[in-house]
Amino acid sequence: MKKLTLLLLLYLPIIYSLNAQTIKIAAESGLNFSNILLVNPPYNTPNPSSTTGFHIGALVDVGLGRFSLQPGLLYTTKGALNSTFKYLEFPLNVLYHVPIKKSGSVYLGTGAYLGYGISAPQQGLILYDGFGNYPNDIQNPDFGLNFLGGFCFNNGIFLNANYGMGLTTLRNIGNYLNGFVDETRPSINGRNRTFTLSLGYFFGLSHKIRK
Repeated sequence: MKKLTLLLLLYLPIIYSLNAQTIKIAAESGLNFSNILLVNPPYNTPNPSSTTGFHIGALVDVGLGRFSLQPGLLYTTKGALNSTFKYLEFPLNVLYHVPIKKSGSVYLGTGAYLGYGISAPQQGLILYDGFGNYPNDIQNPDFGLNFLGGFCFNNGIFLNANYGMGLTTLRNIGNYLNGFVDETRPSINGRNRTFTLSLGYFFGLSHKIRK
């Protein structure tokens, strides 16, 4: 609940800027290259293998001079090989745009995301019982930071790269099973790490260079 409140507070600047700014809507999709960063793993625990997934969704760009706010909604996959988690993700990023003559603009940005888990197959290195609030469940929601950059053409097409650094520890308790601490199950935990490449388009308008 605290994480949801934090993200809602991050959205408040958008509400106060709507009357004076241009709003642009875009769709985007692309590839995810994700893994799980282990937290205090037992000795000789193998690192998880990365997995490839995808994301698809929409975003809104609220222009603030050379800066812009970008809230969005994505369906996205995260996790590691044999431990793929599916989320509805709500990112909010702040971007700074640098004009490149008449072709478009380069941008860099950072922000945060809140991911609500909707599917967690029960397999893989990190043992768990699905999304939920019980000790051996995967914590839900997932909260983290974004670091991104890309290029937006004047015709509305944009290319984007993003690194998502999860801050939420995935499992509530590392080796809990059926109401007891199970010493036979390794106390392994981790955090989501995801690198994404996206292609998107602003519908019905040109993404003008910021002066």
